[in-house]
Amino acid sequence: MALKTFEDITEALTDVERETIVPILLDTLKFSNDKNAFKGKTLVGHLRACGYHYMSEPRLRKLTHYIRVRNLAAPNALIATSKGYFMSGDVNVIEDQIESLIGRIESMKQAVEALRSQLAILSGIFSSFT
Repeated sequence: MALKTFEDITEALTDVERETIVPILLDTLKFSNDKNAFKGKTLVGHLRACGYHYMSEPRLRKLTHYIRVRNLAAPNALIATSKGYFMSGDVNVIEDQIESLIGRIESMKQAVEALRSQLAILSGIFSSFT
């Protein structure tokens, strides 16, 4: 499902992405670790060099999400940090990634609540004109 206002980069993966690009990513990341992580720009450049000229960092995130939720990196986990993307089987690294994701979820929840509050204020302002 594509996200509203981000439809062009969050649309469902194509057959080519699932069957060709995901295996390329997995193969590229196979021997990576926290000491030799791949920056998103590097991976996008690699995929563009392979002929996937439309590739972007947001689309890369969609692909890495697909890899994670389908456990395609098993027995390792696909990790994304400020160092870049890499594979890890280290329990501590995976736990840190989980904590990072939970922190981002909490931050997003706060943003949603703030927007709801702002919407309620705006709704009150506009309803006073009718």
